[in-house]
Amino acid sequence: MRLFHRMGGWWSYFAFFACLILALTSAQGMARADLFDAEAQETAGTVLDQRIEVSYDSDGDETRSYILTVRFELRDGTPIQVDKSVGSERYHTHPVTSRIPLWYLASAPDVIEFERGETRANAEIVRILAYVAGVIGIGLAAWPLRRLWSARQARRRGTPEVVSVGGHAQTRYTVNDRYRYRLTWTDSLGRSGQSLAYDKSALMEYPPGSEITVFVGKDRSWWAGDTGGPRL
Repeated sequence: MRLFHRMGGWWSYFAFFACLILALTSAQGMARADLFDAEAQETAGTVLDQRIEVSYDSDGDETRSYILTVRFELRDGTPIQVDKSVGSERYHTHPVTSRIPLWYLASAPDVIEFERGETRANAEIVRILAYVAGVIGIGLAAWPLRRLWSARQARRRGTPEVVSVGGHAQTRYTVNDRYRYRLTWTDSLGRSGQSLAYDKSALMEYPPGSEITVFVGKDRSWWAGDTGGPRL
């Protein structure tokens, strides 16, 4: 697993976690949609207030939430007041004091729909997003798994070979504001090879011109230190 992580497999965890959260959210939405099918009560409410809530993400991008405050009465005359997020179109077409049709749950009157079936439709959208996140997770896991298999096969079946380190190639990304580096070499077949990315301090014992062991596989050669075993 450590080698899988080093090859970038941990990125897939983010996608799988998003898939799990979205799947649970979709399941909750579907359960609520079933309740609306069983016990929805139709009525109309009065818009008491409108407001726009603005939030910003870490990049400074703005997100606006449009909120309507609606008051309506249950069949027994009990007044209910609910805040509900809506789209910008409904927000602008239902000003304060206007009447708006809605459906509420008999068992939970503060749960409402402005369009019959919108809860199920939203849950379906979230379900699709869960599928997409799952597919992305599989894709993000497949690439490092393929590399992991290649590295393990090279160690088991490849030809061990001692080569000279050609240099330390700087990557294009940083971790904790420090660039990562790769060992470089050329194997006996004339193919250029690179190790996985490391902090530069971890490669100081392998200066250019020093000797390392690589395993020459079918597609490429792998440094012994990147195959899940001793560096030899």
